[in-house]
Amino acid sequence: MEDFNFYYLIRLQYLGTHYHGWQIQVDEKTIQGELNKALSLVLNNKNFKTLGASRTDAGVHALDQVCKISLKNNIPPQSLKLALNKILPKDISVKDCQNIQDSFHPIYHVERKTYSYYFTQSKTSIDLDKRLYSYSTSFDLDLDKMNLAAQGLIGEFDFQNYFTLGSEHKSTIRSIYKAQISSVSEHHPFFSNTNELYVFSISGNGFLKQMIRLLMGALLEIGKNKVSVEDFFDSLRIKKDKRIGPVVPAHGLFLEEIILSKK
Repeated sequence: MEDFNFYYLIRLQYLGTHYHGWQIQVDEKTIQGELNKALSLVLNNKNFKTLGASRTDAGVHALDQVCKISLKNNIPPQSLKLALNKILPKDISVKDCQNIQDSFHPIYHVERKTYSYYFTQSKTSIDLDKRLYSYSTSFDLDLDKMNLAAQGLIGEFDFQNYFTLGSEHKSTIRSIYKAQISSVSEHHPFFSNTNELYVFSISGNGFLKQMIRLLMGALLEIGKNKVSVEDFFDSLRIKKDKRIGPVVPAHGLFLEEIILSKK
């Protein structure tokens, strides 16, 4: 077992377009893999450990990923941040770096995660950034009905119908604190034009693999009037033999914020 003496919490921002997700994988380009590569160059050794708070899937972006770095070397946090940003690819950046105690765990000390899925229903030409970072549909969506269904997610539910295999979980029950469909009216770092751009925002104590993309797929079916709000609510209570919506593409999904426990 490695004997580390110095521990850091970093917050990262990245575009997942060209990466096979966060988690390091053999023969695949990942965010954690690029971070580890940069660390090995900064330290000139591989005597370190990294552990992220959220295993974002291939193609998913992040505005606020959290990662614990364990080192044998004592490096001032600001110096570590600057050194990493000089080496990391341009689509990955360290926003903040600070010292923490060894007892901090980036998974167990997460209180809340917020994700956003961006979509547009424009029938005209779509800006390049919208093509890259949002899902496009030409359907006339019933946004009010979609929002009604989304707000019905608030509370504690068994999301047995809204996950895919591929990651360990003890339970499919999750608590949702906020869920809504709204238009994007404020400035966004990755969208030059927010006209006809909408977002499904959801906050909770944790999420299952592809859970948000399956929920978004179901909400879009509701917006197209192919699935009723009542059927959607039933899917939160009863095990279904068939999904009521598809897994939407990863490129519209952003990990927006991670709130850590103060304990």
